[in-house]
Amino acid sequence: MKFRKLFGREKQHRHAPRANEFMLESLEPRLLLSATPVTAAVVITDHLDYAPGETTVITTLNQAGGGLKFSAGELIRFQVSRTDGIVDYAGTTASVGPEGNQAWYVIDGIGGFVMHQEFDETGQAVDRDGNGIADWIAPDNDLTVNSSISTTWFVEEQYRHSSLLVTAAAQESGAVATQSFTDAKINTTTAVSSTIATSSYGDTVTFTARVTPAVGSARPEGSVEFFDGTRSLGIDSTADKGSGATSIFTISLSGFTAGIHSIHAVFTGDAGHGSERAGSDGDHGPDHRDRHRDLDGHRHDREQEESHRRSGQERHHHGHADHDESGKHSQYNSSISGNLAQTVSQKSLAGSFTVANKAYDGNASATVLTRALAGVLGNDDVSLVGGTAAFTDANAGAGKLVTLTGAMLTGTAASNYSLTLPVTTTATVAKATATITGADRNGSGYFGTYDGQAHAATATVMGVGGANLGTVTSATIHTNAGTYSDTVTFLGDGNYKAVSKTVKSYILQATATITGADRNGSGYFGTYDGQAHAATATVTGIGGASLGTITSVTTHANVGTYSDTVTFAGDVNYKASSKVLKTYILQATATITGADRNGSGYFGTYDGQAHAATATVMGVGGANLGTVTSATIHTNAGTYSDTVTFLGDGNYKAVSKTVKSYILQATATIIVSGYNVVFDGNAHTATGTATGVNGEDLSFGLNLSFTTHTAKGVYLSEAVTFTGGMNYKDAIKLVSSRIS
Repeated sequence: MKFRKLFGREKQHRHAPRANEFMLESLEPRLLLSATPVTAAVVITDHLDYAPGETTVITTLNQAGGGLKFSAGELIRFQVSRTDGIVDYAGTTASVGPEGNQAWYVIDGIGGFVMHQEFDETGQAVDRDGNGIADWIAPDNDLTVNSSISTTWFVEEQYRHSSLLVTAAAQESGAVATQSFTDAKINTTTAVSSTIATSSYGDTVTFTARVTPAVGSARPEGSVEFFDGTRSLGIDSTADKGSGATSIFTISLSGFTAGIHSIHAVFTGDAGHGSERAGSDGDHGPDHRDRHRDLDGHRHDREQEESHRRSGQERHHHGHADHDESGKHSQYNSSISGNLAQTVSQKSLAGSFTVANKAYDGNASATVLTRALAGVLGNDDVSLVGGTAAFTDANAGAGKLVTLTGAMLTGTAASNYSLTLPVTTTATVAKATATITGADRNGSGYFGTYDGQAHAATATVMGVGGANLGTVTSATIHTNAGTYSDTVTFLGDGNYKAVSKTVKSYILQATATITGADRNGSGYFGTYDGQAHAATATVTGIGGASLGTITSVTTHANVGTYSDTVTFAGDVNYKASSKVLKTYILQATATITGADRNGSGYFGTYDGQAHAATATVMGVGGANLGTVTSATIHTNAGTYSDTVTFLGDGNYKAVSKTVKSYILQATATIIVSGYNVVFDGNAHTATGTATGVNGEDLSFGLNLSFTTHTAKGVYLSEAVTFTGGMNYKDAIKLVSSRIS
């Protein structure tokens, strides 16, 4: 057995778990509460089972019930003994702690020192057991006078597959408690993680459980069941390879509702692991299901463990912890992970609705006709209800935006979804009849440029709030340029007065529109073709009248962006005008073609040489721009994809292409000779050689075994097979032999 040094340690609660996120080491409690408590003093272990190399955490405590109890500050004698009848041999803890099944003593609340043998002030051994050996004194690891002691016992290799009993005997109160435990299986820890901490409703999430043994290097065997709270999600019995001794189990699911799910994983070792519960003999203590296996207050000091290694007393469980003496695989204790919070967010849905068209009435309200949702999964019960619809404003118009506010999702699956806002549609508000008056630009009846059409004087009609509802027209009309006086009259209706006004009308000289004749109004837009190009524009008059085309004086052949001026001379009705246009000659794309058979980069038979892919590059009009070669080369037979790249130049873009390269298997030269011998009782085999394209010896590929015979006879056309491997074709040669 071996004890941890406690120098320099702060006081810690004896039940504090190790700091390991989402990880618990044990599924089962180590002590059950009996319906009728009988014994007050009990002793428990942190596990029911241990493997060699592990440390047992032993705790004494008192529970309700009659009988003797451990006293505060009392000296307790601890001893671990076998219950399987096997005799202990010398342990590996000499000079560090009691050997084999020797006892040790602990005083409640006294700690902070290294375990040692006890001598009085005269140097005489304190021997309470009367065995001629100084008693071993160990610290109380909880460092608190509380009628409860925490101590440890190191499981040596000699206790593999043993049944053990720990006895705690109070030296003053007389209370005695025992607990049995075993060294049969290896404890495990289980940790669970997910591919994504936050997913959306309907997403598939993969959960991974990593199971690690407390000792040894073999991966634990068994199965992992995944849970969402108390709901089983499924079992994975096949562990993928993990890292080191860790086994990995996974499960992928997509049926999570929106919210936060508490995910944990339960590892169960292979069948035949034996009982997982241990308790004091004849007693049932409090439930310790939530106790972590490796309590901080009970850990062994690393310096003392290192001291054992330096003195040659380190345990030798490596090579044994994973298999027993008969070669059987180790059995593993079950373990449960901590809870993993898996957040599933609501899936966003797009809502839609329709409203009724209406006439202008001075307000923005709209009447909802139907409601719908897009993006609902499967047959989920969810629908869009409620809400108030309103136009963006009260004005008349076609296809006006209408927004639905206050709508909500309902149905049994509604909690899994969220509504994407805003929810909008369009509808029409027709114009109402209103009384309006108004005038044209600068008070004129018409102010515009000559367009060859007859024009009347017009006035704007203004509605409620200054809304422009249209125009009224004079009875007089004019076509030619000039200044005119015209009367415009709005006849009105029941809500608007009739009104007349004399206004000036102006018809001005027009300006022709010059537009580049090519793409996006450019003078020329094209790809390099080796020809010279000028900028061209169309000249358009009023009403789209075509006034012809004009061309720039300048021309260009090479790739580039150019500015060219085109000029319209004008005529009686249009002013002379010029415009600068952009001309674009873009780089052409060269054509890359594999230079070998059927456009391949290389097509040939294996010859032991390295080959690159080659391609020809052709420009416009069939111009030969040269050849390009791949950076990759291949020697062995096979089909390869190689990239050839043309770097481009002033008139051509850089371009790459993947071409196939084919190196076919070669045919080896095979010579096979039969035999013609006199029977001698010996086995005879045909001989042969196989030679490669470069004279290399390939005879190792020949199988002459079918030609081997001992008995007399004529053996005609027997097959000699040749296995060519990667670079040579397989072949069969026939040979005849005779034993006379």
